[in-house]
Amino acid sequence: MPKKSVKVVKRPPRKSSIIPGPDEYNIPSDDFFDYYTVIHGTAGIGKSSLLASIPGCVIAQFEPARRNIKSRMVQFRPRTPIELQQGEENPYTKLLTLLEEAEQDQSVKVIGIDNIAECYKCVEYQYLFENELDEIPKNDFGACRGQVNRMFENIFNNLKYDSRLGVIFTCHTKEREGEFNTGTTDTAYSPAVPSAVFEYLKKAMDFAFYYGYHDQKRAIHCRWDCIWTKCGVDGRFMTPSGKPLQAFAIPDPAKGYETILKAWNNKLKGITGE
Repeated sequence: MPKKSVKVVKRPPRKSSIIPGPDEYNIPSDDFFDYYTVIHGTAGIGKSSLLASIPGCVIAQFEPARRNIKSRMVQFRPRTPIELQQGEENPYTKLLTLLEEAEQDQSVKVIGIDNIAECYKCVEYQYLFENELDEIPKNDFGACRGQVNRMFENIFNNLKYDSRLGVIFTCHTKEREGEFNTGTTDTAYSPAVPSAVFEYLKKAMDFAFYYGYHDQKRAIHCRWDCIWTKCGVDGRFMTPSGKPLQAFAIPDPAKGYETILKAWNNKLKGITGE
């Protein structure tokens, strides 16, 4: 008798799983400058000098040029929509070019944005320019403002997803109502930025420090009541005895890089004696 033919069902090759294996973990970087950080603080305290002390840092300077600081600096001058229509240099497209070139330049490790509030203003002006508007409409239920916010966030979220570069933002400080971990609301020192930028900082930053004076000494506050701060990596910025570091002195902003590294590696005592 003739043999029955057996139908062979070809199964598609099994796709490899996107789920990490039991021994595959995301390992946090040991380099502080791989992370996203905001440093807010007193005007003139030395935030720009601190950025300039970091090897491999290129500063996108949105404030008037710091001519007294030796640094790798690219100047960005905010331009109104009218100025952009007149053909003045566009700071928005210039920023995109800087980030693209920095990614290809192996000598660049960190981008400093000084300061983030002025950077946001450039994005807003670009949106107005592209849409032929004089100002953000107040009667569109926040639609245009939301698009500006997305333009701004996309710049740095794309960088965070796809880039090897760390980013440090700076801004000034102001008092605002804030909610603390205890569930209470009180006045706190926090970044002097538009509310949309502050919401972005709260979501995207790994670290948030306040740079100001403590007992007439320059100090970075990394954990402090009534100041908005954030330490997003466990086991870092601790005292040599293993306690959370609240604040540490910056004797010389020009050597701030060295001091921050010591604090990151838990080798500094705090200014409060902890």
